[in-house]
Amino acid sequence: MPDAHARCLTAFASGLRQKARTAGADARAPGATDTDRARAVALFEIVGLLLYEADDAGLAPADLGLGDFDPERDILGPMP
Repeated sequence: MPDAHARCLTAFASGLRQKARTAGADARAPGATDTDRARAVALFEIVGLLLYEADDAGLAPADLGLGDFDPERDILGPMP
């Protein structure tokens, strides 16, 4: 069962990373709306919670496939 949990968590983190990067890009695009920016911030909070809980459990971001992912840079970045 632990292997199934690991696969599920890694797949979740991968999908979350993709959605968060897209939301960040949308929020920084010309013509971005408040909704676009709010979505990016919400996903930033979710990624932060995931990373916090992973750290608390002794897991490194790389264990989740998030080793090269920087939420501040990749989601928030410089907002217009």
